[in-house]
Amino acid sequence: MLFTQLEFLFFLILVLLVVWRCRTPRSRHSVLLIASYYFYAYWDARFCGLLLFSTLLDFFVSHRIVR
Repeated sequence: MLFTQLEFLFFLILVLLVVWRCRTPRSRHSVLLIASYYFYAYWDARFCGLLLFSTLLDFFVSHRIVR
């Protein structure tokens, strides 16, 4: 899925509607994270492992910085 495809426009509208309906920031973040993973997996699922590693690393490092 490329940014210039009509398919991306439908995906973007769907994600925006779901995010808009979310009540809490945590649920918005979860929806955006899932949508991001789907977007990357649609292009090439092999990179999802790298994205997951980066996500977890950033999460734990940020929590460590807060402490």
